[in-house]
Amino acid sequence: MNVSSEPWGLLLCALGFVILMWLPRRHGSVIEESRVSLVRRFVAFQIDVAVAGVGVIPFVIPPVLVSEYLATGVWQWSFERKYFRPTDWVLFAA
Repeated sequence: MNVSSEPWGLLLCALGFVILMWLPRRHGSVIEESRVSLVRRFVAFQIDVAVAGVGVIPFVIPPVLVSEYLATGVWQWSFERKYFRPTDWVLFAA
């Protein structure tokens, strides 16, 4: 298991998500007879996944870091282990 984070990175992800959600969206006219190409849908999906990832990261990383702190007693913003603990499966499921 490998986790690496910085406090500024988590704050920037949260701030970036808020900014991305507040940006005005361009709403064009709806053309009933047209179809959206697969490439355009794929690009839109990739953008949505990236924005969702930026919004989720600040909530996923801290529990992993806290669980490692509780197991080792040493706070670190980055760690790497070659083995898994039973508590890791709970974090993956969450």
